Amino acid sequence: MKILVLGGDGYLGWPTCMSLSNEGYEVFTVDNYSKRKIELEMGFEPIQKILPLQQRARLWNKISGKKIKVFIGDLCNHKFTYNFLKKIQPERVSYAKEILEVRAGWDSIEEFVLED
Repeated sequence: MKILVLGGDGYLGWPTCMSLSNEGYEVFTVDNYSKRKIELEMGFEPIQKILPLQQRARLWNKISGKKIKVFIGDLCNHKFTYNFLKKIQPERVSYAKEILEVRAGWDSIEEFVLED
């Protein structure tokens, strides 16, 4: 199954990519590096330096023998979004930040899960 993870450079997105890849899914991820850009503009440096997403994916692919395919771009750019979605045609999309925000108001995870 092809799964697209939005925000793959994030602290939730990257572990999600590795976990899904390790479980045997065909994983694609996209990120626009917005957090990194904001940090740079504000003059902040992360406490823990993190390799760019493409480098982490190359290391994962080499070490695990599995593959995570990375796209860098902004989903607000409709041409970029259309082209990469047409190319990969994901069967599922994961966006952990949104799940956490939406989930906060519900009593159980069963209320969140959508059936096909």
